[in-house]
Amino acid sequence: MTVSPYQHVGDKGGLSVLLSRMASIGSARVAGAGLGFLGQILLARWLGPEALGLYFQALSIAAILAIVICFGLPSVAIRFISSYRKSNSFDQLSAFVKGARMCVAVGLGIGVVVSGLAIFLLADRALATALFLGVATAIPLAMMRLNGAFANAFRQFHTAYLPDLLGRPVTIVAIALIVPLVGLQGSPELLLGLHLLAAVVLAGLQLRRTDKAIQDVVACRASSSPEVRDGWKTWISAGLPMIPVALFTAAFADVVIFATAPLLESRELAIFAVCLKIALLAGFGIQLVHQLILPDAADAYNDGRFDDLQARIKQANLLCLVLCLAMTCIFALGGNYLLALFGQEFVAGHVILVVLSLSLVARSVLGPGSQILVLAGQQNAAVKASLIGAGTLLVTAVFAVPAFGMFGASFAVVITTVLWSGVLAWQSAKLTGVSTFGFR
Repeated sequence: MTVSPYQHVGDKGGLSVLLSRMASIGSARVAGAGLGFLGQILLARWLGPEALGLYFQALSIAAILAIVICFGLPSVAIRFISSYRKSNSFDQLSAFVKGARMCVAVGLGIGVVVSGLAIFLLADRALATALFLGVATAIPLAMMRLNGAFANAFRQFHTAYLPDLLGRPVTIVAIALIVPLVGLQGSPELLLGLHLLAAVVLAGLQLRRTDKAIQDVVACRASSSPEVRDGWKTWISAGLPMIPVALFTAAFADVVIFATAPLLESRELAIFAVCLKIALLAGFGIQLVHQLILPDAADAYNDGRFDDLQARIKQANLLCLVLCLAMTCIFALGGNYLLALFGQEFVAGHVILVVLSLSLVARSVLGPGSQILVLAGQQNAAVKASLIGAGTLLVTAVFAVPAFGMFGASFAVVITTVLWSGVLAWQSAKLTGVSTFGFR
């Protein structure tokens, strides 16, 4: 009898395993955060606030488009893969992997063409070039999102997270160090072009390792049965509503930058974006903990082991809270020195940095509501919460940013984060019976 590589993973559950995974991936995150932080400092001092603002704006478009053209499939991959594995439906699992990749390929073509035409109409050629490079970067980023979701579902956590955690920060540092040494004039367009090239390489390497992990479980093979054709509709209908959820969970900083860019000057946008990205280091820690518990949480939910599921959620919440409180204290005591590394102009964002980090404390306490709703097939509730959050962000930004500038933008982020996380926790308890709030 063939033993599935998953068979005993659920039995290893507990805080010790979660801490072990967190330490392994978390150490890569710390290293990547340090490298990314160094890279951002070098870019800020090299480009200056105004050019840095354009660079951030282009990358935000890349991140947002990469999520949209994936049709939400990365968000539901863990749900379908876990279900097919439990029922030994390896043909369906194989078809899901191939079908998802084909859907993303179609989305890539449509998204790049439409976005490229829209950008071509811009009168500012420098802005148009930078934004088009951002759109092109969405192609490898989309593939990394999809294959990263597959790798996470097969518990290949390093393959899922290292390209983004270490690969991209190393790229930023390399670009910021090498380009000046060879005498090239720094510009957002040059940096975005090099970033695109590096993303293509990383996506290719991740694809190779992900395919190997899938082959270790089941050989992917084509199938043309009616069941598979019906499956396409199921996958897409489940994934599409998750696009707003993915935007808020995986690309919240990019959504905020995209929404506030028309309302802030390039200099203010750069300062606010730096504060937001630093604060959301803790936010990524929350996301990482939630992603690491997903495979075991999916198994516990499918097996009806709700006590185990509830215990795992509470453990995750406690880890997230400790992380967010520690980061907030660090920012409050030394945030001004931290921002000064980017340049004296960035010190003006110290209060903003502390306020933004405080908003994540609420998110850590309210727990992984969106993930639980997806596991339960209640993704529409997660969509409603994300739409409420998007509406809140837009309304508060429109009124607060013109009046208070960067401070108004930080206020919009706080209100949005608390309301969105609260609605998710409430919907999870109401629709699934699983409470994501608190620690007990």
